[in-house]
Amino acid sequence: MKKRLNRSRITCPLCRNDNITIKEKFNRNQIIAGWVKRFGYDVSEDIKGSTIIIRLNCNTCGLGFFNPMPMASKELYAHLANEPWYYEKNKWEYYEAVQDTATCRTLLEIGSGRGEFIAQLQARGIKGIGLEINEKAKNEAQSLGRAVYDQNIEDISEQFDVVCCFQVLEHLADPERFIKLALSKVKPGGLFIIAVPNNDSYIKYERNLINCPPHHVTRWNTRSLRFLTCLFPLSIERISYEPITSERFHLVTDAYCSALPNIPGFIGVIYRISRWLLLPVIRNF
Repeated sequence: MKKRLNRSRITCPLCRNDNITIKEKFNRNQIIAGWVKRFGYDVSEDIKGSTIIIRLNCNTCGLGFFNPMPMASKELYAHLANEPWYYEKNKWEYYEAVQDTATCRTLLEIGSGRGEFIAQLQARGIKGIGLEINEKAKNEAQSLGRAVYDQNIEDISEQFDVVCCFQVLEHLADPERFIKLALSKVKPGGLFIIAVPNNDSYIKYERNLINCPPHHVTRWNTRSLRFLTCLFPLSIERISYEPITSERFHLVTDAYCSALPNIPGFIGVIYRISRWLLLPVIRNF
C-alpha cells in the first residue's frame, strides 16, 4: 500500500510540488554493503545521516527522487572511472545528438567525462567545450587535446548554439536550478539536448546500485521530461529512445522475469524492452 507523506516536509526537486507518494525504502547499511561487494568502494561517507533512504514519486510532474538525497563525492566518480563501461567512447546518444548539431558552430557539454563527444565535434570543425568535475577524466581529456575543464556553469560567460548533458540530470539533487543555468547558456533559438535513463523501461525493475543514491538521486521518464515545457521557456523538438543491444538483453530479461506478475500482458513487455534511454531535443525560446 502506497503511503502519502506529510506535505509540509518534502517537495519535488523539479516542480516544487508537495503532491508526492512513497514508492520504496532502502536501508543505508545494505547500500553500503552492496557497494563494497560490487565495486570495492565504501560509500558510507557519501550517504551520512538517516539509516533509511526513501524513494518517492511526484504526482504532478512524474519525477522520481530520494529523501534524503546524498550526493556522490568526487572520489566516488574517480573510482567508477576505472570501470570500463563508465565512460564509453561511442555512446548511442552521441550518434543521435550529431543529427541535431550538424549546423551548429559552438557547443557546451556539461558532464563531458573524457571528452569523447567533444573529440567528435572537434573533428567536424565545431567549437566544443566540456565541463567535468571528475579530475581524472578531465586530465585524460586534456592529455588528448580535448577542451574539457573543471569549471562551474556559472563561470561560463558565453552562450552556445547547443548545450547538452548526457546522463547528468539523474545525479543532481536540484535539477530545476541546473536546467535554469544550462538554458541561460543556450542562444535564443538554440538547442538543449539531454540524455537520461528511462525509468519507464526495464531498469525500474532492477535492483541496481547505480540507479540509487549516492550515484543517482532522481529518476526520469517521458512524462517528467515533457513537463519541462510547463516550467521553462522551451519546447520539445523530439524524444528518442535507445534500442536494447544484444549485450544488454540479458539484463532486460532478468529484470522483467523478476517482475512478471506485475506486468499486464506480454505486449507491455515488448513495448518497454524497446525503450531504455531517453534523449529529448529541446528548443530554447
